[in-house]
Amino acid sequence: MSSRLASLLVQESLVAPKTMADAFQRQVIYGGALDTILLEMKVIGEPQLLAALAKANALPIADAPPQLDALQAAGTLSWLDAETAERLHAVPLYADGSVVRVMVIDAPDRRALDTFGHEHGKTIELFIALEHRFVQALELVYGTLAPARFQSLTARIAKRSGPAEAVASPLVTAPIVRSTPVAPAIVTDLPIMGSAMPGSAMPGRAPAVTPGAPVAALRDEPTQRSTPSEPSAPVRVTREVAQPTEHDKMSTEPTEPLSLPLALRAIDEATDRDRIFVALCRGARSMADVVVLFTVQAETMTGRIALADRWIGSGLLAAATLSLEPNTPFRTAARGHAPMLAKVGEDAASRDLLTTIGRRAPLGAALVPVVLRERTVALLYADASGKRLPPSALADLSALSSAASRAFQRLILASKGRDYRAADAGAAAKLADREEPRGAVVAPGGWRGTDADANARLVPPTSEAPTARHETSEAMDFDALAESVARGDDRARQSADRIHLLGARGAEQLVARLPGPLLFNRASGHGPTPPLETHGPLLALLQRFGSTAAPFLEPRLDDQSTEMRYFATLALGYLDDAAHTARIGKRLFDRDAQVRKVAVDVLRRCGNSPERTAIIESLRGELPGPERDRQRYAADALGVLGDVECVPRLIELVKHEDETLRTVSHRALVAITKQDFGTSRWRWRGWWDRHRSEPRIDWLFEGLVHSRDEIRATAAFELQAILPETFGYAWNAPKRERDEAKRKWLEAYRRR
Repeated sequence: MSSRLASLLVQESLVAPKTMADAFQRQVIYGGALDTILLEMKVIGEPQLLAALAKANALPIADAPPQLDALQAAGTLSWLDAETAERLHAVPLYADGSVVRVMVIDAPDRRALDTFGHEHGKTIELFIALEHRFVQALELVYGTLAPARFQSLTARIAKRSGPAEAVASPLVTAPIVRSTPVAPAIVTDLPIMGSAMPGSAMPGRAPAVTPGAPVAALRDEPTQRSTPSEPSAPVRVTREVAQPTEHDKMSTEPTEPLSLPLALRAIDEATDRDRIFVALCRGARSMADVVVLFTVQAETMTGRIALADRWIGSGLLAAATLSLEPNTPFRTAARGHAPMLAKVGEDAASRDLLTTIGRRAPLGAALVPVVLRERTVALLYADASGKRLPPSALADLSALSSAASRAFQRLILASKGRDYRAADAGAAAKLADREEPRGAVVAPGGWRGTDADANARLVPPTSEAPTARHETSEAMDFDALAESVARGDDRARQSADRIHLLGARGAEQLVARLPGPLLFNRASGHGPTPPLETHGPLLALLQRFGSTAAPFLEPRLDDQSTEMRYFATLALGYLDDAAHTARIGKRLFDRDAQVRKVAVDVLRRCGNSPERTAIIESLRGELPGPERDRQRYAADALGVLGDVECVPRLIELVKHEDETLRTVSHRALVAITKQDFGTSRWRWRGWWDRHRSEPRIDWLFEGLVHSRDEIRATAAFELQAILPETFGYAWNAPKRERDEAKRKWLEAYRRR
């Protein structure tokens, strides 16, 4: 993609620098041309964008639809067929003798088009168009079915366009005339995908799939452009301008399932969006029979790729779309930003979607969102053909989605290192004054940003700010040092020392690259949270920075990545700074159970500070409701923190109508009191009336002789933190030995 369009839009104050940076991020995730992304974001109208596109490429606008009669009369479609049009990103508009006018999209490959015209004795004249209009022209000329993404975008623009926009974009109202109807591809039986398919009726047309017919493995992306990226352009992204055909590179991708460690490694090593998606699906396939990945954009999810016994590309998933407006399990997972197990297909919308992808509704399935900046960008569907998924599947799928989020963040950071040319200072200042975000801060080096997006880079506010080339070089140097630390090579120690010597700037850049390679899966652990430095090499280096890293870690407590929130919470807990306690307390209500757990562990180490006391009081205030999730999370945290004053409120909840809340409240009561009276309120109340005036440590000592193994073990664990000498106590020892050890342990405590 050319960077000229981005620069022009910013320079002419048509798009704000921060908005353009966000567009580049979306482009990494969704692919497509920059003009498509900007239209989907609704930040600029089509006439303005088309005029800027023409100016950036110094080409006239394609102001009329293709003239099929003239093209057929000239025989143009015989040598400029659908496959060639896709390869060159050029659709013929009109032919007159030796002159052929073609429609092209942003940054056309002029040399390739000139060479192709010379080979056929033709003069090719170029006319520029927006990508979604180009797709519409492909459909008009070759019958190539437009992907659902562009169908939705064109329909939305046509709905809201006025007379001026209709004149500027004549293809808005151009009818799509086909000699043969093009049916949406419907998959009737996923396990047979990849079988042979009869040829299509028209060159480039996606074959129709009828119920019971064999299904072809189709390509997931069209041919890539041959034009090299400019040095100042963002990383190259996939074009999505044509319906894939059966000559699909996806059919050559390995299909065997990947174990969780191998899938995580493949995602971490992925260099583009599609490799991330492929690794994600192969990892999920090790736990499920069928995996379908949907991209989510503008309240609509669209099938991207699927994997059962074989791959299925976006061609056969073109009809697999679902609006997230109706209340469905997909909407719950996407908007809740949390993985879930659900019975899918009980509502009409979900049932239709399952039918489209060849699944018989209803089915139990896992729905796992991939979240970036508090926005679901993809949703993974996985089912086991009616069987129950393994108990560990949801945690493992969540680990895969978190890894995918990290990988996308890495690609976005890489694209920022090759960002578009800086706009002139006057235009940038004007836009910055007009769109200064709330909570704006000035980061080291003079870059503007917000505490919600520490990585969002705007145009430098003064001429003294570092140049893009200097910043890119510095980022590359730091990347080399960080990579050395992550690999643990021979120079890892020296690299870590050099990063540490950078002080605050080193801490800032290190935090932006967290968590790095991990030594174990945090979601699979039980018991106390392991120390920060044991999780991975970059996290061990982070601990050396101490409070220097705090200003960069604190904004990441609200990061879209679950991994980042987890490790930011854990790292801040090692600073022993009460100023961060309140922010950490918010993570007690995080959607991820592991983040909540580490937040509780951090608060347990905070002592009886005023900030900790305020958090506990706020947790008690959540117990009466009305929000069930917050009730559950508060009860769970108070149980782990051993809060005595919440016992009466928890007793009232053991008979609550919500089963999960009953379970959590009962578990919290047992954890605090080291007693267990089930869900009997009167027995709990009777015990509370007799023992409410006692110090909780007496309850712990009584727990040492309880009949339940779990209560004895947890009581001993808590007491050992107070008085390490256990006098030989073991929770699984014979009763006589336990009683004797308890007596000695209690006497030692009283002598303190």
